[in-house]
Amino acid sequence: MQQLLKILQNPERSGQINTLEETNPMQSEGKLSWILDTGATDHVTYLRNAFVNFHEIKPIKIILPNESFLYANYVGTVHITQSLIIYDVFYIPNFTLNIIFVQKLIKHSDVQCLFFHDKCLIKNSHTLKMVGLARLSDGLYRITRRDTHCRVTSLQNFKNCNVDI
Repeated sequence: MQQLLKILQNPERSGQINTLEETNPMQSEGKLSWILDTGATDHVTYLRNAFVNFHEIKPIKIILPNESFLYANYVGTVHITQSLIIYDVFYIPNFTLNIIFVQKLIKHSDVQCLFFHDKCLIKNSHTLKMVGLARLSDGLYRITRRDTHCRVTSLQNFKNCNVDI
């Protein structure tokens, strides 16, 4: 919670609600980072293209740890990995973090989260197959994955794309 508050209260980011540092390797080009949060109340993302389905809802007020608030007008489903799907994710364009609410993840995605000092293994509750991995970085457990949207402009670029055939 302290790390999230620190991110939200960064005075160098006037005009933005919150952000991660540009120097953070977890946010490098072509990668998306999702933070596992046990204190959140909902899954939230600012990435419109992360959704596999998406629909408008009656506005819902989202209160942030710093007591400010935003409104969510859309909700949908996001595939974090091929086997890890999160439901009822709020889309808030002004929010610049991707948050996974752990309790909601466990309840609705039927997974187990095993926390260790440097990582969190996310396993299917029935098969015990690992469906996600979050690594500890700057005090936060982050799932980092390659962006599934890939623009092919050269053979080298194609070799670096994560493509399911």
